Amino acid sequence: MKTANAMIDRLGQKETLSYEDQKRLARDGTFAERCELAARPDIKPEILYYLAGDPDPAVRRVIALNGQ
Repeated sequence: MKTANAMIDRLGQKETLSYEDQKRLARDGTFAERCELAARPDIKPEILYYLAGDPDPAVRRVIALNGQ
């Protein structure tokens, strides 16, 4: 299992995240991590769909602004 810090480092560097990392961050990430994930141009559509149900409206706003 990868550490959260390694995933966060990869988020900040805009490196490609695996599908599993995207799922994990969408489910267990902090507010900032979920927003960053929602803004990524390489996010999988099903992860955006999952994040669309996020309880925080700011995360949903970031999805709406995602230029996919």
